Amino acid sequence: MNANTLASLKAGGYRLVAYCNERHCGHAAELDLDVLIAALGAGARYKGPRFRAGGHLKCSKCGSADVTVTHHAPSGYEKGQVGDKWGV
Repeated sequence: MNANTLASLKAGGYRLVAYCNERHCGHAAELDLDVLIAALGAGARYKGPRFRAGGHLKCSKCGSADVTVTHHAPSGYEKGQVGDKWGV
């Protein structure tokens, strides 16, 4: 993945999903990139699962701040519908 800022994630069609790590919760939710960009700036860097959005992410179900964030490829990419220079 070449996208490492919130703006490049959005431009590339990526999605971010936060997963609660609390043992008895397990909630997951897609993050709104427009809201994150408005709050943190377009140049905020996405650092993989350790991305904490400046400490502002909390589970909307249980309130825990122990969350993991993952990125998901643009729709179609995982199915091989979007070509790239390697012919995927």
